Amino acid sequence: MSNRFLFIKHGCRACLEYERAIYRINMFLPLNKKIIVRDNFEFEKFGIKSHITQERFSKDDFDSYPFLYFDGYIYKGGTLSQFCETFVKTLLKEDLIIEL
Repeated sequence: MSNRFLFIKHGCRACLEYERAIYRINMFLPLNKKIIVRDNFEFEKFGIKSHITQERFSKDDFDSYPFLYFDGYIYKGGTLSQFCETFVKTLLKEDLIIEL
């Protein structure tokens, strides 16, 4: 099971930037190392935890989006997809199939 998730909120412009950055990075990762992008709508609106990773967090933990959970590291909020790319590329250095 992956320990790499990007939780996004529907309608969040920053989330869209991060989602695009993650999809670009995922192209260079093996299948078992990819970052899974999940819309957190059900959890935000109804408290329904649709994925086991959400069990680790409460609603209060999702106080800002995007919410990146990456092998035990958490990065919340922000508007720069470049920061997200740098953050992830640094942590993924050894997992990348081709250097970016």
